[in-house]
Amino acid sequence: MNAGISFYICSFFYIVLLVIIYFSKERLESNENKIYSWLIIATVIGISLEITSTIFNLHISGFETFKMILLRLLNVYFLTWIFIFFIYTYYISKKSNKMNFSLPIIIYILLALITFCLPINLKISDGVLKYTYGPSVDFVYLISGVLILGCIISMFKNFKNIKTKKYIPLLVFIVIGVMIAGVQMIFPDLLLMSSMQTFVTFLMYFTIENPDLQMVRELYKNKKLIEKSNEDTSKFIFRMTQDIKKPVKDIISMSHDASSIDDMEELKSDIKYINNYANQIDYLMNKALNISNMDTQKIKVFDTRYNVENLFKEITFRAKEDIKENIKFDFNISSNIPTYLYGDTIKIKQAVSSIINIANDFTIEGFISLDVSSIIRYNMCRLIITIEDSGKGIGIDRINQILSFNSDDMKNIDTDNKDDRKLDILSVKKLINMLGGSLMIKS
Repeated sequence: MNAGISFYICSFFYIVLLVIIYFSKERLESNENKIYSWLIIATVIGISLEITSTIFNLHISGFETFKMILLRLLNVYFLTWIFIFFIYTYYISKKSNKMNFSLPIIIYILLALITFCLPINLKISDGVLKYTYGPSVDFVYLISGVLILGCIISMFKNFKNIKTKKYIPLLVFIVIGVMIAGVQMIFPDLLLMSSMQTFVTFLMYFTIENPDLQMVRELYKNKKLIEKSNEDTSKFIFRMTQDIKKPVKDIISMSHDASSIDDMEELKSDIKYINNYANQIDYLMNKALNISNMDTQKIKVFDTRYNVENLFKEITFRAKEDIKENIKFDFNISSNIPTYLYGDTIKIKQAVSSIINIANDFTIEGFISLDVSSIIRYNMCRLIITIEDSGKGIGIDRINQILSFNSDDMKNIDTDNKDDRKLDILSVKKLINMLGGSLMIKS
């Protein structure tokens, strides 16, 4: 018995460490974790009983009744550990996650009472307790054999999943258990069973289902973010595809009709629309979606870092104060946009707020919507800001006039205004150009 105390002390330290790690974290409220919690608690109690019993029997005289109670409780512990281990193996082998614990608890209580009450004999040599034997010990061996056989049967009934890592503790228990049984037949006073059970309990921690609830939550959060990102990407691609399809169809239709038009004025009008549709396609294909054509040498580097979502929340908050009561305002920002970007937030707020106010002026009732998405490549992010309304719109001549303004034409346009949220459309176009962006109008 003296030879095994070093194993007990070592086992005690790492099982206490496991208890701290396991119970300090949130866990899933599952039957598997519940059974494993019982097993950990039983193991700590058992290894503590082993150490206490060994110290009393080796170094403290007297207290015979207390020593006998300790030895009986040790026998009950061996029964308890293998019983819980059997329940665990049976549970993971079941196809259903439901399990009624009432009957197993009743059976365990009866077996534990029998084990505690049956006689125990002591093998004492040179005044030192070597090991125990007798009816109580034999009963525990018998029940343990039956339960181990039950574990093996449960495992093979679930033969398809026999390679799962959950059965590793059982296989280790069987292999090491046979080895320890052989050693104890030669050296009966070398008691290693508690240390082996502690090791198996420790090993099980790495095989149980989702022991760390924090990790589960993070994975679930990550899953939701990925799903939201994919959904936003799909919506963006669909919207861009539709924006390209519409002008292409209109160009094809008007081109076919142009061959039969004799009126020169009508033909010129159609050409204006065709030119506008072509500009829309060029804008989407090159200026908005094709980020690879950006000349990095011409890109202004800003030191100001800003939170994109907070910026647009501020814009929408101020916009809702100005928009008419009978107009519904919608706002959507893609989850794909990085949290932080570098840029000139003052000009962005001026441009976006001014366009929203222009939309408000020309919309009697209906809606105004603000949608923010992005195209990202390497360390570049291009924001695609779409403002749509149900207003009467702008004539094609005015649209072409606005879009035809180049840098030289806009030199004399003043972007300073007492109310920086109510710039005219040409001032907005100049601001956007100064930011390195481009403006497209569809009406």
